[in-house]
Amino acid sequence: MGVPREDLLLMTRALKRGFADYKAIRKALDRQVSKPISLLEALHLPAAEAESLRTDTTIPDAVADRPLLDSLQKTLFDVEAVTPAEWERFLGSFARHTARHYGPLPVPQEFDGYTLQWELARRERGVVYRAKDKDGRDVAVKVFRKEVAVTGDLPRVDGHAYAVSEFA
Repeated sequence: MGVPREDLLLMTRALKRGFADYKAIRKALDRQVSKPISLLEALHLPAAEAESLRTDTTIPDAVADRPLLDSLQKTLFDVEAVTPAEWERFLGSFARHTARHYGPLPVPQEFDGYTLQWELARRERGVVYRAKDKDGRDVAVKVFRKEVAVTGDLPRVDGHAYAVSEFA
């Protein structure tokens, strides 16, 4: 038991693209039991399809891909490849909110002596940017979303509270 998350993602991508069916997934898992090979090798895919899957970074959509995920879960449970807890952990790994669920913040490129260079992270509470201060030092600027309650007397730009810290 214990199929790695990356292999589970490869399975969903192969199924979505039509590169493999559930029977091929079962056979690949059997091949991996008999010899230590990667899932891509065990699937016996043409080189172009294997390379396409290797470079694919799409994450399943927990709602839109529900029928595919349910069928894959049944297949994996039938061959005892994963436990219910492992499957739930896998589903939870992409069902959580990630940067793609939160939009950018409408803040100016330059404000209060800071020049935003690029976005480092985007989360539920706000966006972290790499920036330069007025002296040219690298700093991190976290701009909070307007709906996020912040404690303390933080400065604001266009109604958004922000905090600054130095890069170590």
